[in-house]
Amino acid sequence: MKKITEQEVVEALKKLRKSAEDRVGKKVTQSDMAEQLGVSARQYQNLETLHSDISLTQFIKACHAIGLTPIEVIFEAYAQSEFLENTNPALLKQLKSLFNMSKDLFRVMKEGDEGTKEE
Repeated sequence: MKKITEQEVVEALKKLRKSAEDRVGKKVTQSDMAEQLGVSARQYQNLETLHSDISLTQFIKACHAIGLTPIEVIFEAYAQSEFLENTNPALLKQLKSLFNMSKDLFRVMKEGDEGTKEE
């Protein structure tokens, strides 16, 4: 299996940030992301342009800021890469099904966690 690079993941994150309005109800700017990550706008810009490395914690916070889970962003990075280019259509269908099940599982787990906090 092809490994994706940090650059591919950050590019996917950037693309998804630009299309986040439908998921989070507002446009998500670099300044918004910087605030969520606790860094300056310039520092966030350096992350998006790969002039700085993104930490795992920053990646997770960035994913949540655009209304997605880390696995969704990673899957999008794979989708944008050459990885799926020559994939058997039946296998691709199975991968998408697995992805959707994972997404549903994360949603159910999150809802369960929120219900526990209210008790």
